[in-house]
Amino acid sequence: MRKGLRYLMLVVLLACIASPSLAAGGYGFWNWYLIPAAASNPGLKDTYWRLDLSVLNPYTWRSITVRIRFLQEKTDNTAATYKDFLINAGGQLFLEDVVKNQFGVTGKGALELKTADGAYFTPNARSYTTSPNGTYGHEVPGQQFVIYGEGTAFTAGIRVDSGYRTNIGAVNASSKSLSILAEVFDANGVVRGSYTFNLLPWSTEQVGVSTFASNFGTGSVRWTVGDSSSTSQWVAYATPVDNTSGDAIYLEEREDDVHLAARPQFALSGRWEGTLSIVGLGSEQVTARISQSGASVTAYLYNAATGCRESYLYGTEDQGTITFSGTPYLLPYYGKSIWGTATVISSTAITGTFSGTGPYASGGTFALSKVSSSFPAPPEDSPVQGLEGRPILGGDPREP
Repeated sequence: MRKGLRYLMLVVLLACIASPSLAAGGYGFWNWYLIPAAASNPGLKDTYWRLDLSVLNPYTWRSITVRIRFLQEKTDNTAATYKDFLINAGGQLFLEDVVKNQFGVTGKGALELKTADGAYFTPNARSYTTSPNGTYGHEVPGQQFVIYGEGTAFTAGIRVDSGYRTNIGAVNASSKSLSILAEVFDANGVVRGSYTFNLLPWSTEQVGVSTFASNFGTGSVRWTVGDSSSTSQWVAYATPVDNTSGDAIYLEEREDDVHLAARPQFALSGRWEGTLSIVGLGSEQVTARISQSGASVTAYLYNAATGCRESYLYGTEDQGTITFSGTPYLLPYYGKSIWGTATVISSTAITGTFSGTGPYASGGTFALSKVSSSFPAPPEDSPVQGLEGRPILGGDPREP
């Protein structure tokens, strides 16, 4: 074993003594949200859509400052500025026609909300148009989760016919350009058209389904992103609209987090032992606890000598090939991400290669064999959510 790897093992021992606290995941209060659809803009059928925003300070003992910025459609909003709003203890901020009145824009986009000091809050919004009989519209919920990197999502309940139209939209909540493919299906599962959202950093776009597909009645949308980087973050939605009244509903995407397209062939759950070799650092003996549910595979990797957990990996098994990525626990030493491919030789043997950031950047290999002894679940198995996005199991909170 080389000196560099011995040093890392010493750090692992120290980490066992004082491991960092990790934030909990869930659907409660958070300190970062998106309002994916925000506009002050004329629409079809003599409609004019605007957005009223409400933000609640849930604390009874302190004020908070919520920072809000408008992410304008088809624009690189990396440098877009925030406006700060002070909300007293237990109070609520209400901003009418927020896009026009607060940001001076007539157009479409999204809103990003956060607190600089990590204080929690919860927002909600209403998008609506006026008519002789009053207003018609729909809720746009504050969304605290995004989809990370490569993935597929679905939206059910769209409608495109003589009585209804549907708009679909996507938001790039990351600092890199991103392409999202939207495929529209009818109720029989037949593709009726597709559209690619080529989104600039922190940008958004909304289009009418009728601009790329003819009337087909009711159906759904399948969203696909081919970027495997965990720095890519996105959301998608659809808004069916009644052509007569202008009434509309808002539909969020549902991520395929169970990998329905993959075809698993092996039963991998259990304890594994083997060797991990890092280019430039040498080799070490490791143990792993692997859990498999359908095509979804997760693994906790431990140093065999110290017993300390080193990495959390998650991936998909498709006909014997596992594509995975994950997060090392000692970020300053091991880098912030790891990814690779493994081959299941049999139900008791796995080999693979990996790369990543930090010392993992030069890559490496591993070989594992399944053993029969039990391996208790570590106490830190609960999901951990980043500042932006859906829960990251075992991950550390990330800055926006």
